[in-house]
Amino acid sequence: AVEPWQHLVRRRHPWRKQLYVKGRNMTARQLVGSMQANQMDETAAAADYHLSVEVIREAVAYVEKNRELLEAEVEIERLMLKRGGVAGGPQPVS
Repeated sequence: AVEPWQHLVRRRHPWRKQLYVKGRNMTARQLVGSMQANQMDETAAAADYHLSVEVIREAVAYVEKNRELLEAEVEIERLMLKRGGVAGGPQPVS
């Protein structure tokens, strides 16, 4: 885990710096984005993803606190895809 987070971890990636949900091949942004897209509250997301509500709350707090980083990474990914480059595939779960 990466301080001050207990359920989020750093993963080796060529350019992505955001944190991942511990034990999952999913970034905090992907989790929160999926919650928003599917109109899920914390309890529903926890049940759907088989995670504790504490993990969900931590991911939401991380996304809110690191919005600039996450927006920059979205833009990098868009540019890479537009240029036909590989944006970076899934990394092994640690």
